[in-house]
Amino acid sequence: PCPATDAPAACARAFAEGLARRAWGRAVSEEELTRLVAVFQVAMDNEGYAAGIGLVAQAVLQAPQFVYVTELVPVLRNV
Repeated sequence: PCPATDAPAACARAFAEGLARRAWGRAVSEEELTRLVAVFQVAMDNEGYAAGIGLVAQAVLQAPQFVYVTELVPVLRNV
């Protein structure tokens, strides 16, 4: 939770960064954060703060970075 004095977008950004970092297992790029905050803003403008946070959570958990785990396997040559 953010202090009541924080702007909703700043709080949503902190939430999105923390959730995405944990879900995706890596640092979140500035471009990804910008997109997540835009998702929040659209939902907040139409349905309120809670809807915005909920939509950010859905976006993070439905992203390919979370759904698909890529494992790099060394290429065996001359087998």
